[in-house]
Amino acid sequence: MQPLQLGFPGKILLTGGYCILHPQFSGLVLTTSNKFEATVTRNSNSGDSIVIWSKLYNKEYVIDSNNCNTCHPFIDAAFKVIYLLYPDIELCGGRIDVMGSDLFIKGTTKTGLGSSAAFTACIVTGIAYIQRLELPHHVLHNICQLVHFIGQNKVGSGFDVAAMFYGSGIFSNTLSQLRRLATEIMCCTEAVNANEIISTEYSPISCFDSPFPFSVYLLDVKDGPTHTDTRINVRAFKEFMTAEHDECMCLLSEINQNNQNFVEAIKAQCVTSLHSLAIRDAYRRLGERINLPIIPEDRRSLLNSIENHDSIPT
Repeated sequence: MQPLQLGFPGKILLTGGYCILHPQFSGLVLTTSNKFEATVTRNSNSGDSIVIWSKLYNKEYVIDSNNCNTCHPFIDAAFKVIYLLYPDIELCGGRIDVMGSDLFIKGTTKTGLGSSAAFTACIVTGIAYIQRLELPHHVLHNICQLVHFIGQNKVGSGFDVAAMFYGSGIFSNTLSQLRRLATEIMCCTEAVNANEIISTEYSPISCFDSPFPFSVYLLDVKDGPTHTDTRINVRAFKEFMTAEHDECMCLLSEINQNNQNFVEAIKAQCVTSLHSLAIRDAYRRLGERINLPIIPEDRRSLLNSIENHDSIPT
């Protein structure tokens, strides 16, 4: 039997940072032409082990009937969720070779394009293929969301996995049921209506037709004088939303409106630096309120300098 070739794109959240954590707001997500790749092979004999080799980790992981724990968070979460949903399947043998892509990892540094989400998608889709589980597209997406939440031990917006299955478009946070289910599984409480939640189609991304192709350039600013930690920023943002809900919603509404203006300007092919300046100014004020630099000053200066050229930084 011919191997199954997999390829999942990278993701770029062009607009909607922090906004997409709230179901009332949305963001524009783009996917890359470069793919995170894997090859999946079913065993021709009755072997009951699945071998997973990862170029990213330069390591081989083996799952068999005697060992379902590899100590890799995303692989273990994948088997946990699949056997929770389909407890009667018998382990079939096969191999998943995850090659990844140099776009996602430079040396040992992640580029922020969604390597963990793409790795999860490769593992879940590969296991489903080896186990002869003929799952609809939206069910595969939902399982990958669960596995990614559990594997990273935090429940985010889910836009990265959504982009890999639905492509570029307007992401809306419609995944509250999946986030609840992931929390129940992580807390080892009863997973209520798990199969019903998994079988539901949530349509988290709506179509966005750009009149022209995007060229996106990554700038390596990790060695700048100011370092930001997204997890710390998000935690502070959620605390601000709880403590000052009305003020936070007002700021998010402003950012969301600026984002929508930007998207409409893209469609009308009339984007100017004023659109990105309005977005960044609102984020600057949000950063001041959570007492953390969402866009550090050195990054802001860099983005401002780029606007002197024929580019629109966000």
